[in-house]
Amino acid sequence: MSSSIRVALIGLSAGAATAWASIAHLPYLTNSDKYKIIALLNSSVAAAREAIQFYNLPPDTKAYGSPDDLAADADVQLVVCSVRVDRHFSTVMPSILAGKDVFMEWPLASNEQEARRMMEAAKEKKVKTMVGLQGRADAAANAVRGLIGRKEIGDVKSVEVFVPQGQFSQLPEGLEYFTDKRTGGNHLTILFAHLLDTILHIVGPIRDDFISRIYNTLGGVDIIDGSKVLRRVKKDTPDHVYLLGNLLHNDAPVTVIVRDGRKIEGNPGVTLRIHGSLKDIELTTPGNYLNFGYGRETKLKVIDAKGEDERDIDEGKEESLPVTARNTARQYEAFAQGGSYADFADAVQLHRMIEKIYTHTVV
Repeated sequence: MSSSIRVALIGLSAGAATAWASIAHLPYLTNSDKYKIIALLNSSVAAAREAIQFYNLPPDTKAYGSPDDLAADADVQLVVCSVRVDRHFSTVMPSILAGKDVFMEWPLASNEQEARRMMEAAKEKKVKTMVGLQGRADAAANAVRGLIGRKEIGDVKSVEVFVPQGQFSQLPEGLEYFTDKRTGGNHLTILFAHLLDTILHIVGPIRDDFISRIYNTLGGVDIIDGSKVLRRVKKDTPDHVYLLGNLLHNDAPVTVIVRDGRKIEGNPGVTLRIHGSLKDIELTTPGNYLNFGYGRETKLKVIDAKGEDERDIDEGKEESLPVTARNTARQYEAFAQGGSYADFADAVQLHRMIEKIYTHTVV
């Protein structure tokens, strides 16, 4: 255990609006001999102590309520941040400047400018960085990538992605910030960006001259507490995103559509179709995301003139973990073993694409 990477986890709260730290990070971290949680940072020392008790962490786990106090802790090697995106910069920059390695959830920051500042600071301090673009570690995504790499479907001729999000005309109070573009957290920067990054990991980069359109068709949403509507608020963030581009290596068209609206019961949450010169691929998931898997509910088919061939998806040793934790676990494994994972430079590149998409707003 002495060789374990010593971790401070930011955002593991007993009462958070989103529980990503507890469902994506904690299952692996508490069962790995490669890592050890030695500290929590929350909004206050009391909140951190409450979380330590709530999640049954060792009683000697340190409780912090200040980013500067955490940064000053010489025992911490890796800082893991899973809080609202508009708090990323101020919460983690002190630890970067103190020379600590960082695992930051996506989005890296509220905007490209902040993301670049964090990347440059990390380079200057020579710290290792990782970003929670978990789709790159997904078993199904890498199965599709493997089929393409082995030329089993021939050359890629086109790529189509469709995601009917379901209706987001209501948001819980803790996610009201999704209505304000300035925070940096919304369906474009989170759902669509995760999806796009995973697709580009599978098929390769697209040319810079892609075309996109984003629409704010709802105009506003109801903020709710359970079944009770608290208030109606305006929003300036998109609920429909369309992208048309071309693969960099062969100009094959790539179409991605993510839109708000009714999802028909029984239909997939994500449908990815890749047309090849020899065969086609169809990947479907029950939910709206590719950055975390759905286990055996994800379906992968290879299709030719003779019919469909459903392929198994090997989840590996991570199959013992909850589906929401598997891809994050693979990232932690890669980090510990010197493998491949998304870093701050990758995140800045994705931020740049999102900023470009924002310029194509249609009200």
